[in-house]
This record gives sequence, C-alpha cells and structure tokens, in this order.
Amino acid sequence: MRRWETPKAPDPKGEQLRVLKEHLRAHPKISRVWIDWCCMPQGERSATDLAAFKRMLPRINMLYLGCAVLLIVDNTYVGRFWTQFEAWLAMRSCSPSGLGPTVENSERYVMQCIHLAQDKFQGAQLREMWREASSKKAYEALSSPDVTVTNQSDKDVQLPKLQALDEQVRRAFALAADAASDPSASASAEELPAKLLLLLEAAQARITALEAEVAAVVAAKAEAEVVAAAATKDKAEAETRGDKFRKAAAHWKQQYDKLKASSGGGAG
Repeated sequence: MRRWETPKAPDPKGEQLRVLKEHLRAHPKISRVWIDWCCMPQGERSATDLAAFKRMLPRINMLYLGCAVLLIVDNTYVGRFWTQFEAWLAMRSCSPSGLGPTVENSERYVMQCIHLAQDKFQGAQLREMWREASSKKAYEALSSPDVTVTNQSDKDVQLPKLQALDEQVRRAFALAADAASDPSASASAEELPAKLLLLLEAAQARITALEAEVAAVVAAKAEAEVVAAAATKDKAEAETRGDKFRKAAAHWKQQYDKLKASSGGGAG
C-alpha cells in the first residue's frame, strides 16, 4: 500500500516501483501482485468500467485483511485516510474473538520508507498508532477531520464497514466451529468455504445496503445545500431589485414634485 503522489500519477518518479521490484526480487515465491492503479479502472471510465470500480471499491478492505501487504511509507503517509486504514487492516489477525493485533513474528506486512521518510520516525509512528489499535480506536482516529481523503464519500462508505468487521470475523469463525462440530457437516469439509462465502456475501449485502443509505443521505444533504444556495441567491437578487425599485420610485417622486411645483399645483 502506498500514497498516490499526484491525482493522475501515483508514482511519477518511479520510486515506489523501485521498492516494489526490490521486494519481489527478495520474495520470489510471490506470484501475484494487486495494485489499485493497475487493477481498478482509473481516469475516465466507461459504464462497464464504472460498474466494475463500484463493485471493487467496497471490498478492498478484504484484500488488506487477508493478504501479505507491502507498506510503502512516505512523509505524508500518516495523514491520509486510505493509507492509515489499510495499514491498520494489514496489522490485524483474525480469530474467534474477532480482529486483533498480529502475533509477533507472524506479521503479514513489510514496511519500506521512501523519499524523506525514515523507519525510526514515520515507520515507528505508524506501528505505534495501529499495531495495537482496536476497531473502536481505529474508527475514532480515522473519523478525525485532520485525516484527509480525496473523496469524502470513500470515508463515508468505509468507516461503517470498519465497525462491522469485528462481528463479521466472529460470525465466520462461529460458522466454521459449528460445521466442525456437526458430524453431518464434518464429512463434507469442502462445503465449508462455500458456507463461509455465503456468510461473507450476506454480510457484504448488508454493508452494501448501509452504503446505499449513506449515499442517499449524502445526496439529500447535497440537494438541500443546492436548494439553500439557490434560495440565498434568489433572496439577494430580490433585495437588489427592491433597492433599485425604491431608488427609481424616489427619483420619479422627486421629478413629480418638481413638475407639480413648477406648474403651480402646489398653490392652494
């Protein structure tokens, strides 16, 4: 996981690529690599690409929760939402009690610092922040307004999912334990992955529904802001027209009074 250095080119100088290549040379057993820039549709997306992107984005957290992760850390890594969220996920282990810190010497992540970042500073800070952080602490920290994100909707979608992950993991282990203790189920162990997949899909469906509710609230808020802005503009325009009308009325009253006085209409 690394930070995009520019909105359109995540690694303009190739420094992140250099670190990745060195890591792959040192770990020749790695056969597949997932990188968001390469594996998710970027830039101007067709309708098909956009649909694929929307399917992928809500599920990215599962990758960092279950795969080996290379954290490429620069000087601004700690201030970004996605980098911190994914670093926290990479430092988790799954157990029947839910999410917990990875066991010592069994970490799934490797950290490499680039540019001005140093492991004894930024690396140490990242480990101190997230290695022992509970789901509750992670939610509170990532909700902070000084944790920046390019698209606020990403934060709105991912934070509720963070709260659900603990329960999701506990339910998956409970299902596995039930299957293992059921004699009728123990004879067909190959069915267990399918059952776990169904459970995860059900949980994902619930998360997707929550995301839709959040999106609806965000859309309603945006629409209300547009209406309020239009009303403010209409009010300002009405006040401007009113001022012009009052000035015009005063002018023409003065003209009328002058005309009336010159014609003797004021004598009585």
